[in-house]
Amino acid sequence: MEHKNLTSVIMAVAMVIVTAASFTACNKELKKFSFETTQQAVDACHKELAAIRPLKKATIEELSMIADRWIALQDTTFSVMVRDSTIDSSSDIAADFFAVSDSIRGEIMRLALDEPRTMKDVIYFKVHTARNRDNIQESKDYKNAVAFYDDLDKAATYRTAEESVKNYEALLQKSGTFKKEGELLKFISEEDRCFRSLMEHLHDVKQEDLETLASRTALIFQKLYESTQVDPENPVSSRLIMYISMRFNRRIIQNAEAVVRDCQSGKELTEQQTSNYRWMLLQPYLSIDAYSMASITEEQAESLQKMAEELPRTLAYIDGKDFDKSDKSETENLPDILTRYFLKSYLRQAL
Repeated sequence: MEHKNLTSVIMAVAMVIVTAASFTACNKELKKFSFETTQQAVDACHKELAAIRPLKKATIEELSMIADRWIALQDTTFSVMVRDSTIDSSSDIAADFFAVSDSIRGEIMRLALDEPRTMKDVIYFKVHTARNRDNIQESKDYKNAVAFYDDLDKAATYRTAEESVKNYEALLQKSGTFKKEGELLKFISEEDRCFRSLMEHLHDVKQEDLETLASRTALIFQKLYESTQVDPENPVSSRLIMYISMRFNRRIIQNAEAVVRDCQSGKELTEQQTSNYRWMLLQPYLSIDAYSMASITEEQAESLQKMAEELPRTLAYIDGKDFDKSDKSETENLPDILTRYFLKSYLRQAL
């Protein structure tokens, strides 16, 4: 380590503390960047880079604020550039912006990966850096969708795996093209009951039944999603996208919760189930992207964080290991590798 005089060390530490404090103080102003010219916006990006570079480390809360602030600044700068008729992709100022953006992303990546993180940290970071999350969750469509899905939990599930599969197949056989919004919501309601029933009896459902039901429902909703992209700004399309996105989150999280319940209750897993359960458990951390994360409810975020805390123990069970008796390096090595991978992947997507 390089030796420095006491005054230099004190000044450096003070700079880091002041810089970190400034990010915290500005957190409420994240969405209020405003520039009259592209040059002003790019100058602000350079100032942001100068503020981030001195930081040697950051907690996950500090990192989330830094990244969220940069996402807001980057989006605002893009908007200013789009409105500026004198700017094109080959101009000097555009090249300057792309260069400083790369540098800021590199600094945030450094701060994120130089410190040991947990899967719980990854969830916290994803929730608190999701684009437009506040506006989405304050919207009428979002609140109506939350109330709609909360109400679905009141419907009783089917008693057995066989009954669940039978009713699910019957529902899919009679489903066709949805001509009205109400028809779709009725289908989602009935399909949600079938899916929750499957999750209650997950261990007893045949693999071929799971695959068949998954592929058939995926086809239905893929076609539905494609239909909303014809005119995504249409209020009806916008609402349907919200319901589809929240359905996606709900299913993936419920699936992972079912895996955790089976592992905690000591269910014996076949070789096929071992492979499937591992994927189902990890899918929320891989498949819920920045857009979908914006519509995650607080309860779902808490569930993801709770499952993240239990991830090493759950993975150990799936892999046939006794977590309490296994060497710590064996049970934590895979979660550590996955945490780093998921965090790096999300940073590349979100920034």
